[in-house]
Amino acid sequence: LALVTLQLAMGRGPVQERLRSGRTLDAARQVILSLAGCFGLLRPRARFAPVSDRTPVAQGLLQAMGHAADPFNVRLMNTLLVLMADHELSPGAFAARVAASAGASLHSCLAAALSVSAGSEVARLYERADEFLSSAQRADALLRRADELLSSGRSLPGFDHPIYPQGDPRARCLFELLEEHPHRMPPEVRKILRLVERVERSHGIHARHEVGIIAAAKAMGLPPQAPPALFVLARITGWVAHIQEQRLSRTLLRPRAKFVAATSPMA
Repeated sequence: LALVTLQLAMGRGPVQERLRSGRTLDAARQVILSLAGCFGLLRPRARFAPVSDRTPVAQGLLQAMGHAADPFNVRLMNTLLVLMADHELSPGAFAARVAASAGASLHSCLAAALSVSAGSEVARLYERADEFLSSAQRADALLRRADELLSSGRSLPGFDHPIYPQGDPRARCLFELLEEHPHRMPPEVRKILRLVERVERSHGIHARHEVGIIAAAKAMGLPPQAPPALFVLARITGWVAHIQEQRLSRTLLRPRAKFVAATSPMA
């Protein structure tokens, strides 16, 4: 997605011209729609699926992945995109702000944020959480695995957000929406919701937003690669706002450095 974003930049002219044009929102919308079309690469017959600028993003995403844009799916997708649009000064948002403070173009700022968000401590958390959630057929077996992990002092993938000791409201919102439509929940999603409830009751640990997005994606029948990609696509709107705000400050983000002498002589 970062590479596609930089390719789009090359089609919009020199950097100086793009910085002077003031068409940030037009460029941002082109990026979002183009990256939504890239979700067509997740289909069995991978191909780019263009999304029209007259098509709502949620509907375009579902169609790109070859899934029905029915009211339930559209509402669930819209909810997911809005919930993930921004979250304080996350690594991606901070990277976008640093690039913006240095005078980088919109596309370069977004590419920086996308690259940061592809790291093992952000988007890769989805893979670890999904691997754990798929490691057993039944909720009872999953709970036993959770008990084993927690009793050995290890963390539970997709649970226990440090900012939300009482539960991640983004995950809770998605779970509540799923529970409103029990007929649209496949067995795999029911298993996840049962696990979430029992881990909360037994250990006082709550699910993070990653588990909420994974459950929502499974309810929509999306491929396993979709959750982290949806997360970063949703974040683009927030990053654009961060970029615009940072540009107004006209301040270069440069943390102060403090030299610490070596503790032992070097050979």
